Amino acid sequence: MWRPKRSWGPDVEIVLLLPVAVAVESKRTAANAFDNIDQIIGYSQSGRYDALILRLEEAPRESEELRRLSDVLSKYGIGIVVGGGAHSPLSGAEEILQKSLF
Repeated sequence: MWRPKRSWGPDVEIVLLLPVAVAVESKRTAANAFDNIDQIIGYSQSGRYDALILRLEEAPRESEELRRLSDVLSKYGIGIVVGGGAHSPLSGAEEILQKSLF
């Protein structure tokens, strides 16, 4: 869809309605995520998803384990959020610790 713009921003804005597949893998803690790091990276590398987000149900905001997990997952463009249940959809109430590359 093309929309002409008026006095601010670009001259024309293009809105593309594209299907996007986002996988959310839930783990209880950062330690649990490390135990299953191959599974998480495997989802990212499978080619089935445009983006992958790791949901940690419980995570202290400052921990060495979380820092290491963030470093590893950032190399694969995997995002990290904290909050929510294991099989619940993302609600927007989760705290974003690391954005997913898309």
